Amino acid sequence: MVNTYYVQAAVRKRMESGIIAPYLDFIAAELERQGYARQGIRRRLHAAEMFGQWLVNGGLSLADITDSVVERYIAGVPRRPSPRRPSGRLVHNARGIHHVADLLREQGVVPPEPPGTPAPCDEIHACLLELEQYMEQAMGTAASTRRNYLGYARAFLNATFPDSHPEWCLLKPHHVSQFIQQRAEKLAPVSRKDPVRGVQVLIRFLVHKGQLPDGFQGAIPPVREWKHATLPRHIATDEVERVLALCQGTSPKARRDRAMLLLLARLGLRPGEVTRLCLEDIDWRSGNVLIRAGKTHRERLMPLPEDVGVALMEYATLARPRATRRQLFLSLCPPYAPLRTTCAPTQMATGLLRQAGIPMARYGAYVFRHSAATQMVRRGASFKQVADVLGHRSLGTTAGYAKLDLPSLAQVALPWPGDVR
Repeated sequence: MVNTYYVQAAVRKRMESGIIAPYLDFIAAELERQGYARQGIRRRLHAAEMFGQWLVNGGLSLADITDSVVERYIAGVPRRPSPRRPSGRLVHNARGIHHVADLLREQGVVPPEPPGTPAPCDEIHACLLELEQYMEQAMGTAASTRRNYLGYARAFLNATFPDSHPEWCLLKPHHVSQFIQQRAEKLAPVSRKDPVRGVQVLIRFLVHKGQLPDGFQGAIPPVREWKHATLPRHIATDEVERVLALCQGTSPKARRDRAMLLLLARLGLRPGEVTRLCLEDIDWRSGNVLIRAGKTHRERLMPLPEDVGVALMEYATLARPRATRRQLFLSLCPPYAPLRTTCAPTQMATGLLRQAGIPMARYGAYVFRHSAATQMVRRGASFKQVADVLGHRSLGTTAGYAKLDLPSLAQVALPWPGDVR
């Protein structure tokens, strides 16, 4: 079966001589059964063959494969630079190795992991696991916010304790202020509080555990941020329609993009709310859509406009892959998994905005959410109504859109002194 995926004789010979060669046909057959595309199967077979070479060079056999061995292999593979990921992106040689190990474990080639044995991890990793549990159970922090905070907490601990052995008595206030200053100066003004919040949660957790003395929170330097100092990124109504006009195709991608874009532009949903939408959340009879609790831990029921309903129906019936998954939006390639992150709507919105020739300092899916809120305010909607639609927990967040209601602001503007124009 492997020969059907590789044409060159040299590649076939190399694949047939490796330590995992006897099991490549089984791996390929299982990947086909799970619905993987041809290119995805080729990549995983190549990754399995490279992993086998690494095992041989390290004097290991297939019976020595454990989760820690797989992690050690992945950690040793060079990563590609990525502006979105400071640690870089995994190359194809390292992707899917855990999946390959699971398939070999099903065949009895790889021994099962001992039950109840935790995966080996350093002290920093163990601290971060406890921190994540603390944020989820004690603070009620949303999953996306936890990931953001954990990223800064991990970077801070790795920078302060390079040997992965934290000695809390050696942690001083200047470590905190130096890290926050270095991170904040590289960020946009609206994002400079992110490293502060991440380290702040970590310090609060360590004080709660008794690892740091009470009052250590004062070591966190304040970052000046004037309320409503910036304008929400938004575009005009005609520009929104111009972007929507670009999603008129009948391909699965075009139908999915149009459905996601209309949810962003008409309902003002967050990109995470779009990706978490499930089939049962749409009530076709009453014309409502249920937005599950997310960032603000509040569910809300919203009416479904006609054009949004039509786009969702066309995608669900004509373009959505047949799958047992209940999430509405799935990936475009087999095995048609749910969208795990907000990358799909964010990249889609960015690409369409650039294709429409709309210049902006920062692109993204939130442009359409801000544009929908701006139009509601300009049409006379109250802050409470806008907050209910957007799912804001505080009216202070919604008040920022008042700066974009230029006709109303012009009516209350004071005349220039001396009647000079």
